Amino acid sequence: EEQAKLVGAKGLAWIAFGDELKSPIKKFLSDSEIEQVKELGKVAAGDLVLFAAGPRLATETILGRVRSYCGKQFELIDESLWQFLWVTDFPLFEYNADAGRFDAMHNIVTSPHEVQIDLLDQGFKSDLDHADPNHPWAQVLGNQYDLVCNGSELGSGGIRNHRRDLQLKILNVLGLDEARAENLFGFLLTALKYGAPPHGGIALGLDRIAALMSGTDSIRDVIAFPKTTAAQSLMDGSPTAIDAAQLAELGLVIAVDSDDQ
Repeated sequence: EEQAKLVGAKGLAWIAFGDELKSPIKKFLSDSEIEQVKELGKVAAGDLVLFAAGPRLATETILGRVRSYCGKQFELIDESLWQFLWVTDFPLFEYNADAGRFDAMHNIVTSPHEVQIDLLDQGFKSDLDHADPNHPWAQVLGNQYDLVCNGSELGSGGIRNHRRDLQLKILNVLGLDEARAENLFGFLLTALKYGAPPHGGIALGLDRIAALMSGTDSIRDVIAFPKTTAAQSLMDGSPTAIDAAQLAELGLVIAVDSDDQ
């Protein structure tokens, strides 16, 4: 439960299937619902089922953390194997509940799947609330891919937008009208206007690869100048105080909170 709370869970539900069924939420479940849990989880006597409820992405993040923790805690992972996989078909957008709008799941220049471009237009006409998981924009998948080995992301990449009209639509989905899009990303839209071929790629993280090959759980062990969790670089004493001349050169001022004075 503590592991689940580290990634935002308010708690973690469980059912223990022993000689008798034990669960803090037993009174809220009917016999048929408990049977469904047993069937879906392929439960045998002595099994413990852990589960969470809520928005899909948040719930999967919570249970993924718990699953990884249990795998290490109970030594269920075969450390001798090298297991590679590609993760594809990421959602292009994710709903930002705090801002009440969609954000780019990865970046603003990833292209959608060709067959789903019409969903962008449908979203502008839809009467569904943006928070509704059935909203057209929530269904759009991006040309994005990650390479994973033994649970660690080794690299990420995608196919970029090469059409100005499509890039502008994506910026509109993210809440930027044409004037603001031109102001912020005019350089990109102009480049696409004059023609850009379909293009994409992938970037591999050498530090992740080195960490896996050396058997360490932390990339700080293989980075030349690792930073602490507080973003301090102990090798060169960074960050340090900035003098007035440096601030003036950059056009910056330090705002002091009245409570700190």
